[in-house]
Amino acid sequence: RARVNIPEEQVALPGERYRVTFRWEKLKEISWQKLDGEKSEVPPGKYYLSGPFNGWKLAEMQVDTTGPRRRRKGWFSTEVELTTLPMEFCVVRNEDFTQSIYPEAVPGQKVSQHSAICGPDDGEGKWKIEDSPGTVYKIFFFRDPDDCEPSSMRIDWKKVD
Repeated sequence: RARVNIPEEQVALPGERYRVTFRWEKLKEISWQKLDGEKSEVPPGKYYLSGPFNGWKLAEMQVDTTGPRRRRKGWFSTEVELTTLPMEFCVVRNEDFTQSIYPEAVPGQKVSQHSAICGPDDGEGKWKIEDSPGTVYKIFFFRDPDDCEPSSMRIDWKKVD
C-alpha cells in the first residue's frame, strides 16, 4: 500500500474527480485528467468487527460520541463478550473483506493496540485480546474522515466493568 515512487500528481484522494477517456484505435488506450476544483461527497464508511469469536460474521460498530476524545468525527465502537474461542479480530470496512483493517505483524513483537495499522486491503492480520471467558470489552476504532492513510487510524479497547 505504500506509495513508493508514485509521483504526487498521480495520487488521488477520495472524492477527487477525473475525466477518464477510453480510445480504441490500433491499440486500446486509457487516459485521465484531474478536474481541478471538483470534488464529490464521499459517503462515510461503515465499520464492522469480525473474527472467530463471532464465526467471522460482521458485527457493526456504531458511531461513538462518548468521552472527551470521541468529540471528533470518525470514532466507532462496539462491545464484545469473550467466549472460549480466541478473541482475535480485524475491522472490516463496508462489509467487504477486501477492505480489512488489521495490525502490522512484526516478527518477534506481540501485536497490541499500539501496533501500526494496515489496510484497508485484503491482508490477514488480527488483534487479540486475552482474558477470561465472559469478560466484556469495548473496542474503539478511529478513522479520520479527512485522511485516507493508515496512519490516520487508531484502535483501542478497554474492559467494561
